[in-house]
Amino acid sequence: MVVDQHPVLDTNRTDASPVDINRLKSCTVWAVRGAEAFADVRATGRSRRDGRLVVVRADGQEGAPAQLGLIVGKTVGNAVVRNRVRRQIRAILRESALGHRGARYVVRALPGAGDQPPGDLRASLNKCLEGFSS
Repeated sequence: MVVDQHPVLDTNRTDASPVDINRLKSCTVWAVRGAEAFADVRATGRSRRDGRLVVVRADGQEGAPAQLGLIVGKTVGNAVVRNRVRRQIRAILRESALGHRGARYVVRALPGAGDQPPGDLRASLNKCLEGFSS
C-alpha cells in the first residue's frame, strides 16, 4: 500500500524561510493511493451512503493520521466541478481528522454531487462519519 506522508518538520533548518502553518495543518490527512489500497479499503471496510456520497471506512494503523481516497468520476461534472468537490471533501474530513486517527476512508461522489451546495455535502459527509461511530 502506498501512502503519501506528511512532511517532517525539520527544526535544524538552515534556510530562513518561514514554516507554512496552513500546509502543516493540511497534513493531518494522508492520501490512499493505488488500486490495491483502494480495493483493500473497499473489501475490508464498512460503507455508509447519504445524499450524493458513499463513504467506506476501514481500520488502519493505530495512532496514524487518517487516510483518504477520493473517487470523483466524470459523471459528477466537468474538471472544475470535480476538483471543487474533491477540495470540499478534503476540507471537511481535515476538520474532523483528529477524531478519526488510524482510519482509512474512501469517499465516492455520485452523480449530482457537484450540484449540491457545500453545506449539503458537509451534512452528508458528517452523517456518514457519525454512522461509523454507532
